[in-house]
Amino acid sequence: MFEDPKSPEELIEEDLKTIELRLRQLKIEYDRFFNGGLKLPPWMLRGQLDRMVRKYSNLSMRSFAHRFRFNTLVTRYHAYVELWGRKMRDQEEGDRPGLAARSRHQVAEQLVARTRVADPAANPDQLREIYQKFIESRKIRGPKKKPVSFDKFVRGVSRQATQLRKSSGCAEIELRLVIKNDQVQLKARPAN
Repeated sequence: MFEDPKSPEELIEEDLKTIELRLRQLKIEYDRFFNGGLKLPPWMLRGQLDRMVRKYSNLSMRSFAHRFRFNTLVTRYHAYVELWGRKMRDQEEGDRPGLAARSRHQVAEQLVARTRVADPAANPDQLREIYQKFIESRKIRGPKKKPVSFDKFVRGVSRQATQLRKSSGCAEIELRLVIKNDQVQLKARPAN
């Protein structure tokens, strides 16, 4: 009718299994957070695991096997904590945007060069610097594409400038060489 009370060794064994299980769950939850599946880090689960680790850190265990297993789990836990802290810092500082930001197409454009021109066909020397950066950026990025000649580049920009001047009535256009989604793009807009 009554169960035999568990020995301290059995209680420690159960708690070690619980620590191992929670550590596995916590790793999965942090992976979900860093991949955009969760909005907030799993603070509650981490707090529960911290309390269990603190409890057994101050407790003397008679069994060397239990002490070894506990120390192994704590070492793994601290390695994860350090890794998660580094990833959080990197995300907060903007060094490495999270995968969630990339998957939601929130990748910002990286400006490589910009220039203003009034009439590219009349003064193609204004385009020489941005052309050089365009060619260099295309060599670095993606599959090898056939290089565009400077004359063809100037003709394309002139066509775009003419259309923009007609539609907006501006005297000058601004050319922006950007990298977005790992592709080199040349964008034109009316200069203010």
